[in-house]
Amino acid sequence: MLLFYNRVLARTAGKLFRWINYGTLAFVVLSSVAFFIVVIFQCNPIEAYWLQYRRDPPYTTPKRCVHEGAYMTAYSACNLLLDFWITALPLFFLRRLQMPARQKWALTALFGVGFL
Repeated sequence: MLLFYNRVLARTAGKLFRWINYGTLAFVVLSSVAFFIVVIFQCNPIEAYWLQYRRDPPYTTPKRCVHEGAYMTAYSACNLLLDFWITALPLFFLRRLQMPARQKWALTALFGVGFL
């Protein structure tokens, strides 16, 4: 979506939009990589995550794991905020487009559907 925004709105919205867009893209990539690394290494030893639920024979090796509920809550909140930000991002720059007001309102409504 961010690359689509860059292609469609970068010329009309200007340099500021490109910087914000690329910054948002970098944040999305870095946060996704960070959360992925936490998923892989959330238990020490790593295999404890899968083997802790084994019943026959039970997994008795000492382990230390990240609280999964707290991790998932943080990940969900981060993604929710990013979704709202990415949906709202083009709305700030629509006013600069050189088109009739009626078309601007229609575009704003179209992008606003993303909030649903």
